[in-house]
Amino acid sequence: MVLDGHGAANDGGGGLFVWRTTSTATDDGGTIIRPNNLASGSAGRWVRIYSGAINVRWFGAGLGGADDAPVIQRAIETAIHSGSYGTTVYLPAGNYHIRQPVYIETSDASYQGWIAVRIIGDGKFNTHIFMSGAYSTAFIFGGLSQASNPGGPATRIRHSEISHLSIEQVGTPTRLDGAIQFSGGGIGFLIRDVAMYGPWRGITCNGTATCYTWRAKIQNVHMEGVVNIGIYARFAVNWDVSQTYIGGANHLLETAGIWLDTRSEGWMFTVVETGGFDTGLRMLLEPTTRSRSPEPRHPVPRT
Repeated sequence: MVLDGHGAANDGGGGLFVWRTTSTATDDGGTIIRPNNLASGSAGRWVRIYSGAINVRWFGAGLGGADDAPVIQRAIETAIHSGSYGTTVYLPAGNYHIRQPVYIETSDASYQGWIAVRIIGDGKFNTHIFMSGAYSTAFIFGGLSQASNPGGPATRIRHSEISHLSIEQVGTPTRLDGAIQFSGGGIGFLIRDVAMYGPWRGITCNGTATCYTWRAKIQNVHMEGVVNIGIYARFAVNWDVSQTYIGGANHLLETAGIWLDTRSEGWMFTVVETGGFDTGLRMLLEPTTRSRSPEPRHPVPRT
């Protein structure tokens, strides 16, 4: 079967499907479709034939809906469960409206694999994400599994990426945090070629003593009109920020371009500019008697 589109012909949600008589897979709204006349437990599914990136248009995102977050989330869940680490979720050029955060993580408690998802747009002047409603956060690395197991499964997140898109705050949010947030630990992240307009905070890492975020790269990121802090980090180790501009909305006290808080160590900065803040770079000075960061290391044999 050839589908013309998701809601209308040529809207980007179409594609080639094949009928699988014995399949009882869960309908995800984009790659697996259960006909309405079949009960949920009955066999028979239309299965999309595709290779490469998973397109959010297949799930109905960017087609004029009031909140694209739930369908983008379904695309990410599909990517995570595809059996291929490093799967890409593609946001074609267009406008996406979200009223709640999108998690790069799975709510599936039975999932045991690594999580390595790339969220890729068509360019920061072509793929636009508009945040409205209560939240000031568009994407969260981790977080879903943290409520029941803090510092636990979400630390399996490895080598994930957000790139080639823009994020803009619409209206005044009441639940305040970074437009991109690290909430579950992990290692090897990339935020590249991203523009942000009017965020309360740009990028935040809210780690804990048992949940560090290691080796994140922030490259060619442009922030305009940041209200509070451009980059705020706790328990973030060995981050690299380069070719990045962070512009504040005002010079109010307690605002900062970059604020490195508890146990944020080993950061590198290359061609980074901040302006419009009370402080360009603020760092928390910890006592010299503090314990060492829990870095992976080989045991030393005792003699």
